[in-house]
Amino acid sequence: MIRFALIPFWREAGCAAARGGARLAGVARALLHRALLFGGLAAFSLLGGEPPSFSLLPAVAVERSGVFLHQLLATPAPEVPTNLWLLPAPAPGKPWRLSRADLSALLLTNAPTLAAAQWTGAPAVVISRRVRALSEAEVAALLREPLSREFQCRPEDLELKVARLPVPVLAPDEPLTLKVVELPATGPSASFLLRFELRGDTEAFGVWQAAVQARVWKEVYVTAAPLKRGQTLDRQAVTLERRDVLLLREACDTLPAEPELLEVTENLPAGVPLLRRALRLKPVVNRGQLVRGVVQEGALSIALKVEVLEDGAPGQWIRVRNPQSKRELRGKVQDEQTILIVL
Repeated sequence: MIRFALIPFWREAGCAAARGGARLAGVARALLHRALLFGGLAAFSLLGGEPPSFSLLPAVAVERSGVFLHQLLATPAPEVPTNLWLLPAPAPGKPWRLSRADLSALLLTNAPTLAAAQWTGAPAVVISRRVRALSEAEVAALLREPLSREFQCRPEDLELKVARLPVPVLAPDEPLTLKVVELPATGPSASFLLRFELRGDTEAFGVWQAAVQARVWKEVYVTAAPLKRGQTLDRQAVTLERRDVLLLREACDTLPAEPELLEVTENLPAGVPLLRRALRLKPVVNRGQLVRGVVQEGALSIALKVEVLEDGAPGQWIRVRNPQSKRELRGKVQDEQTILIVL
């Protein structure tokens, strides 16, 4: 088509030169340049056809994949493929404004056969990134993974509730990751403020602040019946229940193989979590009791009677006193009759 289109160009230019019409000769040179630059579309126009006409939308929102020509058109155009990419998508909150001249320049690079198209509709198009407002529940779901590391618990054990956000969290409708950028100096608690950043694969979308309420659920031992101070612990007296342990940092989630070695240090009603501070090893020596004290110095071993000044369980260090010299000593409880004394 270009070959046949050039014949009228040269004829027109030759006639203009013969008549001395410089203006017509200039037009001919411009037409020739246009035919060589735009290829088939210009030839089509010079042979009597009309270039396509595109109606431009005033505004569009695009995905992260980029800006495609068909997205900018008010009506579909059969000659425009859906994969005709023009430029990358703008960052969220930073729209671009493209005039008709800007689009023609882009087409000259990406689709030369469409660069001579006639534009109607809006004089320019504003291109923005398609975003949506995330709900409080969606923000809480994104926070669960990073905050579970702060609470040192499994993500499935952490329950989060985000209060009403001070400003909408606008982010592209695409896979997101969340990074906690600021926590209270004392660390997370049952109710606290934090700042977080949302990111995509290669870009950041902004930083927001949120008020968060948290619960950490875990199976802990709860008293099944009232327990009295000094009572030996029995597995039948406790049961496992799922409770919020965020404010119960000493809740017992495990018991020794022989719980009867433990005793309760305070009166406990039924249905309350069993705390570690409410248990202690059951003493085998008691205050005021006389037991055998063993003093060892190398191969030398001396046994003497000592008075126990505080209750003690095996392995614990307690105070004892020599009844004759009234001197206080420290010793390690070996069993119910023996205390190893260190001088």
